[in-house]
Parts: sequence; C-alpha cells; structure tokens
Amino acid sequence: MEAPPSAHPSPVPGAPLLLYDGSCALCSRTVAFALHRDRRRALHFAPLDGETARRFVEHHPELEHADTVVWVPHRGDPAGPVLVRSDAALALAEYLGGPWRAFRAARIVPRAWRDSLYDFVARHRHAIFDHGPHCLVPPSAERERFLG
Repeated sequence: MEAPPSAHPSPVPGAPLLLYDGSCALCSRTVAFALHRDRRRALHFAPLDGETARRFVEHHPELEHADTVVWVPHRGDPAGPVLVRSDAALALAEYLGGPWRAFRAARIVPRAWRDSLYDFVARHRHAIFDHGPHCLVPPSAERERFLG
C-alpha cells in the first residue's frame, strides 16, 4: 500500500520549480492543476516577475522577457538547464506522472510545431481564459511551496 503524501513539501533544494506569469489566468490554472496533482509535493512555484525568477534570468538572459512557463528541473541550480514553452509543459506532464505521462508521445512532433501551437494558445490566452480570478491564492497548507 502506498504511503500518503507528507503534509510538507520536500525540503530538497534540487526539487523542480515552475516559473509562471502571475497575472495570467491560464498560468494560474496550470499551477492549480499541478498543485492538485503533485503526489510527491516537491514541485515549487514562483512568478516570473519575482525574486526567485530573477536569479534564473541572471544565468539565462533569454528568459528576460519570457512570456511562457519555465520548467527548472533543479531549483537549487540557477545556472542549470531550463525548459520553456512546449518542452516545459511536457516536462510538467512527465513530472506529474500517471496518465499525464501519455503526453510524452507529443515529443515525436517537431519542437517547432509544438511551440507554434503553444504560442497560438499563449497569444490568445487572455481572450480565452481571462474569465474569473487571475491571482492564484494557494491553500494555506501549500503556501510554503510558493517562492517570491
């Protein structure tokens, strides 16, 4: 029998991090989706305009004006690799495991095509998803997983 998840997230500094646009309703929904399905409770989150993201931008200038989710495999390594756009979304699905791993089949589609679809949705996200609250207010038990 599998043990229930611990009440506290993993203290491991190398755990993954998802950087997101804090003023985007679709991004907030993505974070809420991931938060609800993260069985390991190790994934942390930080807005792209926050201090945590700035540490990564110092080492990855291409993120300076990023308008995408950013997957950081090891949040304790700002100079380490980062994934953006469709690669970040697929990394999140892989991390969540279970049925979400099926999305790894999308890797057979050339990245340029995947990113084109990602960009199309991103360009229209405000028109499609901006109904309702933009700001994600995490449950109090999960707040320590959100970095500034």
